[in-house]
Amino acid sequence: MKNHKHSAQATVGALIGEKTLRESGSGQIAFTYTATSRTKIINFRLGTTSAPTSAGNLVLSVQNPNEGVEFACTTLATEMQDATSVFYTEPMFLEKGDIFKVEYANADAVQYGLTIVYADLEVN
Repeated sequence: MKNHKHSAQATVGALIGEKTLRESGSGQIAFTYTATSRTKIINFRLGTTSAPTSAGNLVLSVQNPNEGVEFACTTLATEMQDATSVFYTEPMFLEKGDIFKVEYANADAVQYGLTIVYADLEVN
């Protein structure tokens, strides 16, 4: 049985120039993405091979180095202790030069994989 919803989503994704960033590891997460044009972050996913036992927040934030700290914004801060996945689907819009950051101390050194799906809004 064909899943038409997923087929339609794939078609729309292709039309808007959807792209994917991936990173994996087992240490501290300090991932940054600098927008080179107006960008929409469509979703963020983080999976781990085991649940961390140490307390620590996963933090997603957006800032622009040309603006003051009053314009920096934390879009998500969630406790990772006992969690094996985070899926954030609220879209985030970035202007050229904005920096999207993913930060997590990962004190237990759990193996992780992160995926960010985004689209450059000025491409099409």
